[in-house]
Amino acid sequence: MAALEQTAFALARSSVSSIVQLHGNLCCQSLPRKSPGAGSSLPQSPDQDDDHSCPRFPPAADPLYLSTSRLVRGFVREFALGSDPPSSGLGWLAGKDRAAGTLKSMGRKVIDKHRAVFTGIVNRLNISDRGDLNAIEKVGTEMFSDGEMNWGRVVSFIAFGAVMGERLADMQMQDLIDLVAEEITQYLTQQKREWLQKHNGWDGFTEFFEENDLEDSTKKVLMVVASVGLAGAGILHWLR
Repeated sequence: MAALEQTAFALARSSVSSIVQLHGNLCCQSLPRKSPGAGSSLPQSPDQDDDHSCPRFPPAADPLYLSTSRLVRGFVREFALGSDPPSSGLGWLAGKDRAAGTLKSMGRKVIDKHRAVFTGIVNRLNISDRGDLNAIEKVGTEMFSDGEMNWGRVVSFIAFGAVMGERLADMQMQDLIDLVAEEITQYLTQQKREWLQKHNGWDGFTEFFEENDLEDSTKKVLMVVASVGLAGAGILHWLR
């Protein structure tokens, strides 16, 4: 537990920098709503392989998509509603899945430490219907825009989705919560697929948080929330 506490602390320090700057950018201007179907061409990081041939909804046989969807949906839904996704059998934390337990522990620690910042970003996005969920992809793009990729940032992105899900539940818009999880899953398994596969997927995620001293990587992760803002008005521009 001591290692996990240290990991969460480092993770928070590394991630918050990015989130805070992103929040600052969003507070400077109102966010024009992105029109449905509006496209954009975004710069790619060195580790990012933007495979335009990847379908919007991957086939059910895609193991990375399936495992990511289950983990993200389980965490977002449990945080927002206090319940597992429907038809989840014994629950997303059942069995020997260490990744689910690790995500729950790390995700909650990040949210507990930086809830105000996540909430500020969610409020500025002003989600009111399904079409507004396109903003999630833009937030992800901005979060990883400096080319730095690590598991701490992945946790921070998922944590952002959980706080958004909680906000939707408060607004009696529970039907959009699973769509939030889907947007995050799609972004990670399409835009960050190559990196996830290179780092052994969710098994690598669990091993990283169980076996590594995260001081260095987590410093950078909390700086992500700051680095995000350094991409300038990027998120404001792409959300138009």
